[in-house]
Amino acid sequence: MGTLRRLGARGVVRANFSTDDPWSAAHRSRWFLDALSEYDIVFNPRRAAVDDFRRAGCRRVEYLPFAYDPTTHFPEAASSSDLKRFGCDVAFVGGADADRVPYIDALRAGGLRVRVYGGYWDRHAHLRPIWGGTVIGGEYRRCVSAAAVNLCLVRRSNRDGHVMRTFELAAMRACVLAEDTPEHREVYGGPEDGCVRYFRTLGEMVEQARVMAGDAALRARMSQALYQRVTSRPNTYADRFDAMVRSMESLRRRS
Repeated sequence: MGTLRRLGARGVVRANFSTDDPWSAAHRSRWFLDALSEYDIVFNPRRAAVDDFRRAGCRRVEYLPFAYDPTTHFPEAASSSDLKRFGCDVAFVGGADADRVPYIDALRAGGLRVRVYGGYWDRHAHLRPIWGGTVIGGEYRRCVSAAAVNLCLVRRSNRDGHVMRTFELAAMRACVLAEDTPEHREVYGGPEDGCVRYFRTLGEMVEQARVMAGDAALRARMSQALYQRVTSRPNTYADRFDAMVRSMESLRRRS
């Protein structure tokens, strides 16, 4: 906190982009919570935490969504070998949080071919056969392309209404089956926009996944509509940085 105070005394605008929920049990740190009140502005990608930041003494709190990196997240066609390695009805990329396992189990019980990627899925013995390890860069793009449907779940331990993959999948022209949240609807639009299919229950998820996996024309329309919607708007990390700079400049001019 001493460093932040010295910077403030010199007229430096102090900002923080709190990418994880600092009140989550997995990320909670006393020193960070104590330091929050020293920042002039905190950018936060989850609406559920805005009031907590204010109660912690933050002078200004702005909701700033996640984004995508166009040098990493772009469409890449899967080769025949990629289809053999990654091909499936439904893919999920993300950590094996305990509350995510029932979604994968429900899809498999519904007769869908599922692949999962990311950390800790191998800790569940019954899911090891469908675990594809960690995918980054080109492997990430190709596993997304090889899947008929890509599942987009939020992280409840983070109180997320959307996640980084919300934008990344769209920028890679994925066909997305998304958990129904207000933030997802802000990004993807409503069902009438035809960019994604939403679900609220396990049953709805399985039903929608079956429909999407069985209709290639529907998937093509959805993935293109979603790609156009997200990439035609200021949703890159460069856009987010510009937004942060504008807010910081506004504070500096007022001081």
